[in-house]
Amino acid sequence: MRNLKRRMEKNFNTIRLAGVPEHFNFPWLSWLQAHQYRAFGKEWKWQDFPGGSGAMLAALLEDQTDLALVLTESAANAIIQGIDIQPLAVYVASPLVWGIFSGAGNPLRQVSPVRGKKYAISRFGSGSHLVARLDAGLRGESLEENQFLPVQNLEGARLALEKQEADLFFWEKWMTKPLCDQGILKMVDERPAPWAAFVLICKPAFWKNENNRESVTKAFGEVLEIAGNLKVDSQAPGKIAKAYHLN
Repeated sequence: MRNLKRRMEKNFNTIRLAGVPEHFNFPWLSWLQAHQYRAFGKEWKWQDFPGGSGAMLAALLEDQTDLALVLTESAANAIIQGIDIQPLAVYVASPLVWGIFSGAGNPLRQVSPVRGKKYAISRFGSGSHLVARLDAGLRGESLEENQFLPVQNLEGARLALEKQEADLFFWEKWMTKPLCDQGILKMVDERPAPWAAFVLICKPAFWKNENNRESVTKAFGEVLEIAGNLKVDSQAPGKIAKAYHLN
């Protein structure tokens, strides 16, 4: 019984935070490092999810993480599907610019018409899936379910596009640009999303805990302050480029 109590106390005192390994989360990582992963009575654990928002939602539901920085469209889709999540705040208010990529050796030069094209997606319900459908709709076209190929993450998409098992893939423009610079992929178009990019979410049970609410609210305020300071830091572009292997 005593060991069980210790385990419960350990879980209670740790906040697991999930996010994509992309430049948007540089302020969070800076904050965590500055506090040595301990702040406001909590031990904070950062979890990278290369698989994107769909993978983070699954982890949240399976109690593998406590907080997640997910794409707005994925959070909205989850709520529409009746998944029990608690949106807390907008994290990145500006829209995400999605690059639309193909394999460098693929003769494809444009997105339309979408009929007959195969789309790599990280998973169903992810941003790469939902924005592909949005893009087709804005072009006056539609996609069938059998046109989607789940590939888990960017590396899976790279392999599928190189082998021409898929023709197109939607992913964040700048994080994918190095693969274009290396001549592995090419960007055939882009699609700015018509909404804020990222939101912070959790499960309702986590947010009902007053101690959790207080810790997260204070942390979030400090992270936003770091993000604001980056805008006037002349060294910020170099720091971010180095952290994420960008030009």
